[in-house]
Amino acid sequence: MAARKKITGNFEFHDPNALLEKLSLQLGLIWYFDGQAIYIYDASEMRNAVVSLRNVSLNEFNNFLKRSGLYNKNYPLRGDNRKGTFYVSGPPVYVDMVVNAATMMDKQNDGIELGRQKNRGDASEQYLRGRSYLQSARSENGYPRYCHGH
Repeated sequence: MAARKKITGNFEFHDPNALLEKLSLQLGLIWYFDGQAIYIYDASEMRNAVVSLRNVSLNEFNNFLKRSGLYNKNYPLRGDNRKGTFYVSGPPVYVDMVVNAATMMDKQNDGIELGRQKNRGDASEQYLRGRSYLQSARSENGYPRYCHGH
C-alpha cells in the first residue's frame, strides 16, 4: 500500500529523520530502520504480537535490542517483567524481528547446565549473524535503501 503513495515537491534533506517523520504523519505511514534499510508501510499494515518469555527476562531482552541497535523507541515493548510476557506493535518487519529474536533467545537459554546459567550472549550473537537482511542493503551511494512493505 505504501508503494502506491506518491509525493512531489522540493524537500530539505538536512534533517532526514524529521522529514521522514513529517511525511509519515501526513501520508499515514509507519517505518522502521534496522541499521541497514528503512522499511516503509501504510499505517493500516501495522501488526502486533504477544510473546511469553520463560528463560529470559523482558529487561534482558530489551537490553539486547538496545545493544544491538534493533530497538525502536516508537514501538516499545509493553509488558510485565515478572511474568515475562510482552506486547509489541509496529511495522511487520519490526514485529517479526522482535518475535524471532525473543523466540531464539528464549530457546537458547532454556534450562541450566550443571548449575551454571548458559551464556546469553551466544543466542543474541547467533541471532544477529542469522538475520538475512543484515547483508549489505546499502545503495551504491552508501545510503540505506528505502524498502516498502509487501
